[in-house]
Amino acid sequence: MNSRWPLMVSVALNVLLAGTLVYLWQRQPAPPPPQVVKETVTNVVVRGVVRPGLAATNLAGLITNVWRVVESPDYRTYIANLRAIGCPEETIRDIIITDINKLYAQKQQAINPYFKSNQYWLAGTAAVSPAQAREFQRQLRQLEREKRELVRNLLGVDYQAEMARQTPYLQLQDRQLAFLPEAKRARIRQIQEKYNDLREDFALQHEGPLTAELRAQLETWQNQQEQEIRALLTPEELREYDMRVSPVGVELQTRMSAFSGASEENYRQVFAIEQRYQEQLKTLQAAGALTPEALQNLERQREIELKNTLGDRYGEYERTRDPAYREIYQTMQQLKLPAQTASTVHDLKRAAEEQYRQLVTHPGLTPEQVEAGARALRAEVERTMREMMGETAYQQYLRQGGYWVERLSAVPATSNAPAPPTVPQ
Repeated sequence: MNSRWPLMVSVALNVLLAGTLVYLWQRQPAPPPPQVVKETVTNVVVRGVVRPGLAATNLAGLITNVWRVVESPDYRTYIANLRAIGCPEETIRDIIITDINKLYAQKQQAINPYFKSNQYWLAGTAAVSPAQAREFQRQLRQLEREKRELVRNLLGVDYQAEMARQTPYLQLQDRQLAFLPEAKRARIRQIQEKYNDLREDFALQHEGPLTAELRAQLETWQNQQEQEIRALLTPEELREYDMRVSPVGVELQTRMSAFSGASEENYRQVFAIEQRYQEQLKTLQAAGALTPEALQNLERQREIELKNTLGDRYGEYERTRDPAYREIYQTMQQLKLPAQTASTVHDLKRAAEEQYRQLVTHPGLTPEQVEAGARALRAEVERTMREMMGETAYQQYLRQGGYWVERLSAVPATSNAPAPPTVPQ
């Protein structure tokens, strides 16, 4: 187990602080007496004592000697030795996890069929058989489990949490569960790991379309995972958890990203309405009472509550249900255009696509007339967009998601068809 040089230096410094260095120094020959240097500055004699410094070669030798005493092929002994010399727990975790990562990287390379294949003329997965690839993935999963368990047994910490500390990027789950104490976050990660392992093994064992029985198994695991997580939480924590990770919450977060100036209060108010709607919907479905009339009443009640809660902003929220609007909104934000521009472009897009649909399905127009009308429609849309956005922003929008404008002049091979083509987003 050869850790990297910076870690060796770190441990050596801890040794110095712990007093080990003093012991080693005592075994060296007595240093020569200090040298006194006299320097005359005008009429004042300045005396300075020059003490011998620790040569770089001596320091390197000291580190090597100390490391031979501390390092061990047995991880538990290694950890005990580090603690005995006063090494901080965080540094111990960094040393051991770095060593374990190196060890398991070597194990993964040793079983990698792509490394063993001599078919250099084949790229990617073609170099190994599908069976070999599946077996490799299965073995990788097993090694990852071993590594996580080894870190947990040796250091009492969660491997993924420790690795997350070494990256500046906050994982989505860490952000969602930040309201929980670390102990509960760690327990949730363990539950998720358990069921992720089951699902990944399942995916390696079953190829092709899933039967109803197999789909039911996946659903059972998902329900069990959710039940185990929810059992850990207090009622207040459960409410916060649902707002962050439930399907209703995740969908609403996507919408809120296109709801300009959305506040936490807006989110909580709308979440309560949308969650209540989903719960009532499930209740009716379970009772076999979800008739078209019942569904219409539920939707009407939801919209009344949303209008009363959001007031004048209800129309903007209603737009966020359309993925096309959300895409336009994000693009307008990137182009640093006013939020209202997204609504205007969205309205223009819907109106232009409806005119395009009517044009290509009109029974009294020849193909030439349809083509001329489509060109004119696109020209008018482009003129409006340029005036509204400016030429530079408009050209950027065409490259970032405004493909629907170019498709307005694309005439179908057979116009006047009963089923109009769908204009790509």
